[in-house]
Amino acid sequence: MDNFIKISGSIPKLSGYQKAAILLGELGPEASKEVKEFIKLTQKENKKLRNAFKNLGPYPRNINDIIREEKVLAEAINYGKVKGIYTPIEKVDLQAQYLKKNQAQVSKMLNDSPDTITNVIKNWLDQN
Repeated sequence: MDNFIKISGSIPKLSGYQKAAILLGELGPEASKEVKEFIKLTQKENKKLRNAFKNLGPYPRNINDIIREEKVLAEAINYGKVKGIYTPIEKVDLQAQYLKKNQAQVSKMLNDSPDTITNVIKNWLDQN
């Protein structure tokens, strides 16, 4: 897909906190709260995560934001495939239905193996 959309310049590398902020943003408030409680973030980690989320700014600002988020979500899904806890979703025509099903898949991953999702987020946070 990288060759499908041509963009000028380079896509900035994401920090672990930015990746976690994007994934938690996609999960929605309820699931994000559960994940953060399960991870047992320190106050310092929680503050860094909130700052990363705030620094993402309004979305989308440009095509790089869309590509960046797509890569983060693909990374989480690939990890789920490797662990055998992700099942592909069917193609849907409407974007809202796709997002709902995608969130449901991540929620299913969270319910089936919360350690896996939390390990992904913890690894991202430890990258900094």
